[in-house]
Parts: sequence; structure tokens; C-alpha cells
Amino acid sequence: MKMRIKSLVPLLLLVLAGAAQGRDNEKRIFNGGPCAHDEFTFHVVLVGNGRVVCGGSPITQDWVLTAAHCNSSGLTAYLNYHPSHQPSVFAIAQTHIYIDGAQQRHDIMLLHLNRGTDRTVFPVAQLPPRHPDCRRPAVGAEIRWAAIVESTIVTQRPHQDARHGPAGGFEDINEVHNLLCGRVDVTACAGHPHYNPHAFPIPQPYFYDDAHVVCGQRGGVDGCRGNSGGGMLHNNILHGVLVYGNAGMVCGGPIGFMDICPYREWIHTRSGI
Repeated sequence: MKMRIKSLVPLLLLVLAGAAQGRDNEKRIFNGGPCAHDEFTFHVVLVGNGRVVCGGSPITQDWVLTAAHCNSSGLTAYLNYHPSHQPSVFAIAQTHIYIDGAQQRHDIMLLHLNRGTDRTVFPVAQLPPRHPDCRRPAVGAEIRWAAIVESTIVTQRPHQDARHGPAGGFEDINEVHNLLCGRVDVTACAGHPHYNPHAFPIPQPYFYDDAHVVCGQRGGVDGCRGNSGGGMLHNNILHGVLVYGNAGMVCGGPIGFMDICPYREWIHTRSGI
């Protein structure tokens, strides 16, 4: 079901404005920069319980890939959330968290959108090939991710008729969505003195290990709470999902991304892509 963007955008803006006051570290990238106009055009904002909780990446017109710890009651997805686009809002029809043979939950999740009869075509992320050709980025390779910093909307004004002045009702003057991009280099997770996938407290434990996590680090660059779930790109291919940064130790350790390759067949089975 597609929701009325006109009524819901102000809610999202209020949520983001509140996050920016006194808690801006939760919604930004340390030493990131504005995304290019053609960069992360597919980025999704996830809202739950009246607050922005995470990012995500649409992999088809109906499925969004994100982190499992982003799951929240009443979760909605803002697609097309990019400075050059007008966002659309959809409820979530189903959630699928990866569970392995030992019944361990991994921090990766697929969201099936309730699109109803809406067939608007949105930008989607490009996935790597399926097994056995899926390869994680090599150590030293540059990888990128994105996060919403803030969003503002100019106060509405009375709707103007071009010929006769005020025409009744109101119109929105402008919207500004600020999307930051961060760049780090792939580094080995194992043996790193500050490698701690549980640095951020999350509601329930998830399974992490070196075979399923890609670490990235670059001096002075870090991700923060609110970045979770966003996609990680290498050579413009979606290779990961951001799951943690560094609590209480900004820029002191690597950023962790769930590597898509071990989950590529699961993604295909669920989404068909």
C-alpha cells in the first residue's frame, strides 16, 4: 500500500529534526561528504515507531535489503529518498531474517514492500552475481556507503493561480534531502585490536564472524548509529549491508558490513533476483 507522501513527509522531517538536536552523531558520517547527484540514488530510509531507524537498499521493485536489527513495529520504507527525487512511502508486507542451520540469526534482512497496485519504477541497487562467482571486495579496495543526515521542508504557502492570485489551499515550496557518503578501504577484520561487532547494543544477539563480515577503515572516517542497514558499494555493485560502527571510540576501529556473497542464494530464493 502506497501512503500519501504529503501527509507523511512532515512526520519524517520532524523526526529527523529532533535527531539533529543534541543527537546529531547518530545520524551522520564522520568526515563524509555530500553524495554526488548520481550516487546512491536508490537509498531507502526506514521509519519505525515514529523515528528514523535505518537505511536500506531496494534490490527489486518489491524487495529491500537491510540489517536485521533494524526490524521495528510499524516499519515503513521511504523509497526514492535522494536530493534529486520525490520520496514515496510504503508499508512492509513481510520481513525475512536469515537463520542458518544452527538456528542462529544473522544481521541481514529482506523486506517485502506492500506495493498494492502502485507500479512506479524506482532506482534499484545492482547485486553481485550468484555463487560461485560472487566475490567480496579485496583488502585495500575502496568501498562506499550513504546515510541521511537531515531533511528539511520549506513552510507551505497559499496556492497561487498563475492568472488570478491566491487559488485556495496550500502548496509545498521546496524539499531538501541531505545524503552523505562515506568512503573507507577494506581491511582484515581478524586480529584488529578494535574489531567488535557488538560495539553497539542491539535488541537481540546476531551471529557475526569473519566469513560473513567485511570490515572497512580509513583514518578519520566512521559511521554512526542511524547508518545501519544502508548499502555498501564497490565498483557500483551492492556488496554489503552496514551493521555496526564504533560506540564510544569514534574512528578507533573498523566499520562492519554484512558480506552479501554468503547470502546471495538466500536472497535469490526469497526475492527471485
